[in-house]
Amino acid sequence: MWLTSNCPKLEVERGMKMPNVKFIVRRESTDEETFALVTAKVLTDELKGEKEFLKALVKGITDWVRTTGNGKQAWEASSHDFNVGDLVDYQSDFCLKQRLQKEGIYEFNVETFSCNQICGFWSYDTVLADEG
Repeated sequence: MWLTSNCPKLEVERGMKMPNVKFIVRRESTDEETFALVTAKVLTDELKGEKEFLKALVKGITDWVRTTGNGKQAWEASSHDFNVGDLVDYQSDFCLKQRLQKEGIYEFNVETFSCNQICGFWSYDTVLADEG
């Protein structure tokens, strides 16, 4: 159930160039290979770093969890273990987007990929063409 609330829209200066960031976040598991591709635009070069981005992300999500109905609902539904897998389901929440923008994170997107068969016969570096 999605709850609605009044979340003010934050604006950035028109034409402002924001750096793009991409992070691959792996899930630790022995029975499957799962990772998330996290992408966003950020207001500052400082947020291009993994630690600073994560710090801002956690701050924005924490604010959303503490101050909105959907955030509180998401926190409870995750059994107080809200992680990337949970975030996938809430990333389009308007108020969450606003909280992330307050922290300098715009156009946030997370996409997960999962495979229950880990390739052992070939890898990322396997040559995919015979001699030409």
